Amino acid sequence: MSAEELNGPVKCVGYLNKCEPWKLHSRFFPSKVGGKPAWLDLSNLPSDINCKNCDGSSRQDDGSARFLLPEFELQTEEDADESVDVEEGAGGDDDEDRRLSEYEQLLRRGCGGTFQGDSSVDADLLRLATPPEDRAFVAYAARVKDDPEQVLRYERGGAPLWVSDHHAAQSQDVPPCPLCAAPRSFEFQIFSVLLNHLGLDAVGRSVDWGTLAVYTCRDSCGQGPTYKEEFLCKQDFAAQPSSL
Repeated sequence: MSAEELNGPVKCVGYLNKCEPWKLHSRFFPSKVGGKPAWLDLSNLPSDINCKNCDGSSRQDDGSARFLLPEFELQTEEDADESVDVEEGAGGDDDEDRRLSEYEQLLRRGCGGTFQGDSSVDADLLRLATPPEDRAFVAYAARVKDDPEQVLRYERGGAPLWVSDHHAAQSQDVPPCPLCAAPRSFEFQIFSVLLNHLGLDAVGRSVDWGTLAVYTCRDSCGQGPTYKEEFLCKQDFAAQPSSL
């Protein structure tokens, strides 16, 4: 029996750190964001990948692209697992009102993991924060407030921290592994604060998300190609989700 089965899912959070570029080369097996791909198996690179939503082709780049996102090392550490209790009677409406008020202040300071200084995006979030029945947002707001610099949360076999109760993916929305037919389970999610670090702040002209939840084969099967297709669910703050 694995340690995960005995003690529950391993929980980690990730933060960005600037470092010397040479430390992010493939031979050092880096955890990184941005820059050129650091492929770990250079002899079996994936070929053209087609987007399931628009059929556009994402070409495997040789590193000579004209535009690269800023490059950071991704450092992880064990999650303190400060759970947020949002059940009835756990704090009442007063506690929810207090948390939402604190998050509104956080957004106004530009620390809420959104496009900093963009009034239209902040306004959408504040409108979403208004309904007291959206308990997922209450939990999300509290987590971001307590640790606004985290860009990644890892909990294989756990559950995503959704930005809203609305349009959150359910188990039936996640297809099984196409190679071995085992169910896919949640592994990690990416928070929208990453957009600020990458300079993707052109609202309406660049990528945007509330959270990205990644689901992988529960059995980590070794069948098929070296690089395997997994399932990503994109949840926006106010719009319908999409999956890749």
